[in-house]
Amino acid sequence: MTDHLIEKGGSRAADSRALRSPPVRAKTPARRKTATQREDAATDTSEAQASREEMIAMAAYFIAERRGFEAGREMDDWLEAEAQIDALY
Repeated sequence: MTDHLIEKGGSRAADSRALRSPPVRAKTPARRKTATQREDAATDTSEAQASREEMIAMAAYFIAERRGFEAGREMDDWLEAEAQIDALY
């Protein structure tokens, strides 16, 4: 190929540039979350958990009310309420 370019009046420099591969771009490193972003994510998660527990507590209350607040069934009420809330979301 070099001989062909030289015969046509080309140069070896032009030939070597044509044969080079394009420059490889380095990958951009993934950005790490800042302390504030991590705190915000933790706050969002804890708020969602608190909201979920509030909804379960309300549902458990209404379940207990429906059955006349019979003592000794609080755990059953909570678990039933938890299942109901989880089914909604």
